[in-house]
Amino acid sequence: MKDLSPSHRELLIQLAFIFLQQEKYEKSAMIYDLLFEWYPQDPLVVFPLAFSLIHCQQPEAALDKLKVIRGAFESDPTLWFLRSKAFQNARLPAEAAKAMRMHIRLKSKAKHKESAGWR
Repeated sequence: MKDLSPSHRELLIQLAFIFLQQEKYEKSAMIYDLLFEWYPQDPLVVFPLAFSLIHCQQPEAALDKLKVIRGAFESDPTLWFLRSKAFQNARLPAEAAKAMRMHIRLKSKAKHKESAGWR
């Protein structure tokens, strides 16, 4: 597959985001899924793709896309929030609760780091 130019990538991300803002989740999911083929570990692609899929009633697909997140973004509270919502929509309450606890823990840790920086 041929690489996208940075300007084409940016254009597609902006177009998908506009559809997301307009709550046209199927269209945004389609574009983000295309971008996912080129950038499978980019949170600017994966997170809104998962959000769109959750709103398209495809929580299992959202969870599959979120599995690719590795490294520094694995401790991103947004990842765990999206996982929680996807588990909740997939009717997996125990997993949803675990993911939400992790989201809260990471969010709290981030706030603590912020406040420590002001001292």
